Amino acid sequence: MNADYTLGTLLVGVLMAAIELAVWYPGHKALMKKPVQHLGDLLPFLWTWCVGALTAMVAGGLVGWATGWFIWGAGWLGDAALVWGVGGDRQTAPQGASQALTSGGLFMTVLLITVTYIRVRKSDASWSRKRGVISGVTMGLSAGVAAAAAVPLASAANISGAWLTGMVS
Repeated sequence: MNADYTLGTLLVGVLMAAIELAVWYPGHKALMKKPVQHLGDLLPFLWTWCVGALTAMVAGGLVGWATGWFIWGAGWLGDAALVWGVGGDRQTAPQGASQALTSGGLFMTVLLITVTYIRVRKSDASWSRKRGVISGVTMGLSAGVAAAAAVPLASAANISGAWLTGMVS
């Protein structure tokens, strides 16, 4: 599926990140008192955000197809909020170029998606992890995020995948 990357898609991703920050924010005084503890509470969201953004870089196969449908659905929902909610227009958003994943990078991506899927599907998994995946997938292709996050994420997946597959085989 070839889904258009629209402002609605980006809206869904930014909204999920904003909701996460609003739910997480402990207050200025508490944050200054125990910053490491409170910042550590963001780690599950950041982990699943990175896996979601890495998922958005997968162009083919079942994962690429499912991601395309997910981006289409999120775009439709966000566009509906923009058009019917506030009277805006449906527009395409600036899209960054995806960083190429090697075979090792795709190996690691499948491994990370599987582990993250199992963790998110656990009954005690918080909405923080779910918001992270949604935000990562929907923001992972935007020009600004792709420029900043795609290179380190794809490089880490490619290098770790090459190392792990070389070590195992």
